[in-house]
Amino acid sequence: MPSPHDIHPHRPWKVRIDTGGTFTDALGIDPEGGIHRRKLLSSGRLRARVVDGRLDSGSKIVADLLHGAEVRAVWGGRRIGTLEREGIIRAPTNGPVREHDLVEIDPGLDAPRLAIHLLTSTPLSGSLPAVDLRIATTRATNALLTRTTGRVVFVTTEGFSDLPIIGDQSRPDLFELDVRPPRLLPCATTTVPRHLDHDGRRVGDV
Repeated sequence: MPSPHDIHPHRPWKVRIDTGGTFTDALGIDPEGGIHRRKLLSSGRLRARVVDGRLDSGSKIVADLLHGAEVRAVWGGRRIGTLEREGIIRAPTNGPVREHDLVEIDPGLDAPRLAIHLLTSTPLSGSLPAVDLRIATTRATNALLTRTTGRVVFVTTEGFSDLPIIGDQSRPDLFELDVRPPRLLPCATTTVPRHLDHDGRRVGDV
């Protein structure tokens, strides 16, 4: 049966991904309008049980897509072997995999890229179809909240470079005269002389 991409080769997949500290959630709409969902670890690894020397039945389809990925022990990250088709684990040097062990499949991709492969049913060795991609990340939000980001550059419309300092006037004590709210200030600020829309197109002068 042909895939939606083969039927409509010029229509891209629409993929929306949110990467959190633990899990990554992905939603894909194929060229025919079908909806696909995936949830995986933000480490870019998948977990499965071992039954009769291969992955459990729920992971066999995934195994065919991730043929050649490394299989590691969940605890300690010890390399067990290589993932073959039909979920078979080839472990020539480390001996047989113990029954009902919980293992991780490590394809060597970050979570968003792995999610796109799984959503579009594209093997690791194959080329991904055209994708209209949007990515959000609660990991970045958490980094801002905990003030653990790296160096930040603030890019804004001309005339608004003081926004990080002005803020929204929130204060812990409404009548405090010497207000020093904690803020994560950028290491540099730059401005652009025009308004841009979400695609980066100019929509008017300031």
